[in-house]
Amino acid sequence: MKNVGNEPAWDEPIVGYSNGADPLYDFYKRDIGGFFRTPIEFMKHTYPNLGLKPQQLTVISWILPQTKATKTDNRKETKWPSERWARTRIFGEEMNNELRRHVVNALISKGVEAVAPMLSPLWDRAISEPWRRCFPRSGTGRSLRSMASPQPGPRDMPLTLRVLAPSGYATD
Repeated sequence: MKNVGNEPAWDEPIVGYSNGADPLYDFYKRDIGGFFRTPIEFMKHTYPNLGLKPQQLTVISWILPQTKATKTDNRKETKWPSERWARTRIFGEEMNNELRRHVVNALISKGVEAVAPMLSPLWDRAISEPWRRCFPRSGTGRSLRSMASPQPGPRDMPLTLRVLAPSGYATD
């Protein structure tokens, strides 16, 4: 966490998998907005000659949960996030980008096509009009990004990573 105590930034990661044809991704596109990119859109952009179908994709997601100390500190704050939370948010995103690169490179080195949406040139921020009214204090609404969780709302919100790869790949 780059603090004096050199304490861990997160609790144990939580890892999950979904199929690229999960109806949830199409729901997101309808509900959040047409700017939302589905897993197959990222893969087709990155690997245009593969001819993949959504049901052939596995979406790998993980969450780096805040530690109990971070959540405890943050609950005491009334205006700004706690220092621990700010450190995990700032340095955590740097770490998440390194994790994304590492996972994608590890998969590619084993012959598995993979892409981290947040590192893709397709990645963009946009305002979701239907969701703007849910966040009136932010002025412009929250930025709901392609394949991402909304911008942090509750200060306990974990960091999320998604990597896309063809189905059938078993992790070690």
